[in-house]
Amino acid sequence: MEWTYNRAARLRGTTLVELTVATALMATVFAAVMPVFAGLRRSAEARGASLEMLQNARVLNEHWYRHLLQATRIVAVGAGADDAPYLEFEGRDGVLYRYAVGPRGQMEFGPVGDTQELAGPVEYVRFVGYSAADLERPVHKPEEIRFITWEIGLRSPSPLARNRTVTGACCLRGRY
Repeated sequence: MEWTYNRAARLRGTTLVELTVATALMATVFAAVMPVFAGLRRSAEARGASLEMLQNARVLNEHWYRHLLQATRIVAVGAGADDAPYLEFEGRDGVLYRYAVGPRGQMEFGPVGDTQELAGPVEYVRFVGYSAADLERPVHKPEEIRFITWEIGLRSPSPLARNRTVTGACCLRGRY
């Protein structure tokens, strides 16, 4: 007696129903897991924006401290309520330097008339000068300024991170 094999029984494969069930299971798993990945992405974006603001604050504080420490005199200080506050000083090399917020919201530095972007974006900057004799009341005459404080409002590049405010101060060492 001969055995006849059912050809359909030998060929194993997936049916349309099995494929539909597998696809539905995969879609359910992805739908459950995708919000986790979205949260991780948002968290990483916010962390990156915070680190960028922190780096801008470090650059500005270090740059201001280093250059103002070597200033021989303050030439002009723009009021903090102005749309474009600025600080002009004379360096040891006799060149007049300027810190100002540029038209794109970036902090700029360089010789007067030839400033370059330094860091940013900056929301606002406030410079306040004090005399050597009185560190409580601000001085408005540039020639009396011996101590400078600043406050920087750093704008977050991401809507997920908060804006930051950074402060700093420097005592001028110039020959007076």
